[in-house]
Amino acid sequence: MRKTYLVIIIILFSFNTIAKGQLNKRQKEFITSFLKEMRESKYPVYYLSNHEDRALLDAIKPDTLLDMWGLAGRNTPQNKLILTQKEKKHIKAKLRQLRELTWEDHLLPRARLLSRDTIQFYLKDRARGWQRMYDRGISGYYTFSNPIFLRNKTLCIFQYDFSCGNLCGDGTIMIYRKENGKWKPYINLANWLS
Repeated sequence: MRKTYLVIIIILFSFNTIAKGQLNKRQKEFITSFLKEMRESKYPVYYLSNHEDRALLDAIKPDTLLDMWGLAGRNTPQNKLILTQKEKKHIKAKLRQLRELTWEDHLLPRARLLSRDTIQFYLKDRARGWQRMYDRGISGYYTFSNPIFLRNKTLCIFQYDFSCGNLCGDGTIMIYRKENGKWKPYINLANWLS
């Protein structure tokens, strides 16, 4: 009986940790390496508290995921990943579980949380909003999904969006593959650039 209660308490604690925006070690390492690759800067990285997952759900609908941008190179076959039904269920469950995820401030070293209210406050003035953000040292902000790992943690599905002005930003839905201990882009499922 005590073992049952202990298991229930551990499960509730684990879910509570995820819901409050805590990252496990593997997720934290992935996002830290991603941000380091994306942004070598002395300035802090700013991020919003949650991320829309609709585009990510659409990107994984097909059973076979194909590389849109030829990451394998011109003269090599296109990278592809065939998802099993079990993997698709796992991804959808992770996305459902994390829909209510709210990141905490200082989630990662040199990273600061911005609220949507703060962004709306600055950007309500469409003509000068971004300049006001730049004047306060905010050169842009990220939204990103929680990394979802597959196949013995050798693959990771991850989405990010970066906004840096009215006509400035980019985003990607990517499958990364771990090679020689480092995460490398493997299949680009979607891209946007402004």
